[in-house]
Amino acid sequence: MPLTPELKACLDILRRTPPADAEQNLAGLVALLRANDESSDMVDELMQRVDVPLKEATDPSEGNNRKFLLCEFNRDGDSYRSPWSNTYDPPHKGLVPSDALRALERHANELMDTYRQQYYGNDSKTHSSVSSVYLWDREDDPATVANKATPGAFAGSFLLSKTLLDTSSNLTAGSYWNSIHVVDVHPVLGSQKASYKLTTTILFSMEPADNAKYPTAATFHGSLSKQMERTSDISTADDSIGSAHLVNIGTMIEEMELDLRKSLDSLYILKTHQIVESVRKPSMKPDGDKGERAHTMMLNEAILSRGKK
Repeated sequence: MPLTPELKACLDILRRTPPADAEQNLAGLVALLRANDESSDMVDELMQRVDVPLKEATDPSEGNNRKFLLCEFNRDGDSYRSPWSNTYDPPHKGLVPSDALRALERHANELMDTYRQQYYGNDSKTHSSVSSVYLWDREDDPATVANKATPGAFAGSFLLSKTLLDTSSNLTAGSYWNSIHVVDVHPVLGSQKASYKLTTTILFSMEPADNAKYPTAATFHGSLSKQMERTSDISTADDSIGSAHLVNIGTMIEEMELDLRKSLDSLYILKTHQIVESVRKPSMKPDGDKGERAHTMMLNEAILSRGKK
């Protein structure tokens, strides 16, 4: 759907508001579009273009009870599909991936869970960390039509979320980090290669706890987005094309997260430090403590000399 003036205005508003308020603001904009008799296509397009903070749910399947993330990629109506049991909650006959892609999705979720533990830590009393992977077929791609036994062209979302549950780390409970990776995969016909297009969005909210140590600390809300494209080999010794896809995608996700983490340091943390320094420098002299002592002595002398007059 083309970017209409109404849709562009909605996106501009959401870009200028904190990600923590994205869901509430999105609901308000959707209500305005519907009140003006706008088509449902525009509402769907807006919801697909906007990333909101991820929510957690628990798979109600018997003997499962594993957490998964809720988003537009696993929603069908008012139900959400679990990547663990491949069922919807509330029960619903929604879209599911093909058998070949479902097998790849199960493997991807297990690998992503390991990645989560390494970089985000296990669930504990202080924080909750969850990962989910959702894949769907690209039915209109020749690679998908030509071969049903192995995954052809497909797209997927690789999601990670970490939320603080208490203030032990000097951040308010509810502070979070969300990584949303959306990838398009298209095998190159006539070769053992595939093209990958990865779009990553990081949403974060860091609010220092209100205590004596940080009485006037700043709150950080923000988002970062970046794209990466790559063509990689998918030939393997055991002809496991699906495993090759996961290796290629996993490598790109790891590189992207590390790159955005560095960007966060320079864009938000360092820039904030520079702004504070420009407002009030901690030292009047470039030589640090020595300069401060000289400046203090000069002030004292000025005060004493004034008192003698």
